[in-house]
Parts: sequence; structure tokens; C-alpha cells
Amino acid sequence: MQIKKEAKVNSNIVKILSLLIVLSAFIVILGRIFNVLVLRYFLPNAQGMSLITAISFVLTAGIIYYLNEHQKGNIFTASVIVPFFTSMILLLMLYHLVSDLTGLHPLLDELFIGHNEEIVYIPSLLTLFNFLLISLAAMMCIFNKPGYKRGFKIIGAIIVLTGLTAVLGYIFNQSAMYYLIEDNNGMAIQTASLFIITGISLILLRKY
Repeated sequence: MQIKKEAKVNSNIVKILSLLIVLSAFIVILGRIFNVLVLRYFLPNAQGMSLITAISFVLTAGIIYYLNEHQKGNIFTASVIVPFFTSMILLLMLYHLVSDLTGLHPLLDELFIGHNEEIVYIPSLLTLFNFLLISLAAMMCIFNKPGYKRGFKIIGAIIVLTGLTAVLGYIFNQSAMYYLIEDNNGMAIQTASLFIITGISLILLRKY
């Protein structure tokens, strides 16, 4: 009975965290589309979250929510939706790599916010790496790979650590800690914060 009660509490917390992720991402998307500075930046002179990253977090929130449903036994719906959302994230990350390597202006930014170099941000490589880890964790669960719950714990811890390091970098004004090194884009504080929430969600998911 105690185990079931703890599982229910964890499930409810994960639902709340997934909602927090999607709402935060939508706020950033609106800020970028309508050029509302207070919604685009949390700190002066900080890195901004890219539109690609914000959309990826909306998809991530869906993945977390349906992984939660999968853990509760609603396997059929999760087995359809999670792979779809994961595929969309992978396509966005591929799109990011092509934009970054070719130097082409990101089409999504141009479509929604116009061709203005001052407001274009390409996700950092560590952001890309974290989304790939999230996709890996999701597919391990859906395909019921042995040890996927341990994978949740390890991947969740890595994502929390990278996000927390970036947040501390902003607090102590150490650009290397939020991965702003040479020509590499740094991780936005919004991105780092949402990675912390995502990592915590994955850690909670492995507990039931």
C-alpha cells in the first residue's frame, strides 16, 4: 500500500512538472514571435532560448507526460505518441545541426520572427546532446529495454547536472559554466532550468 501511495505521489509530481515545462516553453515561443523582451530573457545580457529549443521542450513535456502514463500501465497510447514526439525532436536537432554547420539562417526563426540576426539563437551543442539523451531514455522505455529505469536515473542525473552547472554559471557570472566558449553558443538560463525539471522528472519516473 505504501509503495502504491508513493507511486501515485510521484506520478502527480511528474504531471505537474510536465505542465510546467510546456507552459514555460510556450511563454518563450510567444516572447520570440511577438518580440516581448521580458519573455525572451530572464537576466540582462543572458543567452536567449532558441525557437527550436522551445519547440523541443514542448515535445519533451509531451514525452514526459506519456512516459508517466506508460509507467501507470497506459502502454498503447504512449507507444504511439512518445515515438512520434521523439522523432520530431530528432528532426529538429538534425535541422539545428544543418543550420549550424552550413551557416544558413534558421527557417523557423525567419518564418515566425523575421530575418533579424539580433534575435536568432541556435541551440548550444550541449542542449542538442541533452535532447538526444531524453530521446534515448524515451525509446528505451517504449521498447522495454532491460535496465531502462536505471537509464532514467543516469540520464536524468546527467541532465540535471548540466542544467544546474549552467544556472550556477549565471549566478556566479562564469560564462564557461553555461558553456559559452569561443564560437559555441551558451545555454540559456531558461533552457538550463527546464533541463533541471526534465531530469528530475526522469529520475522520478524510474521509481515506479
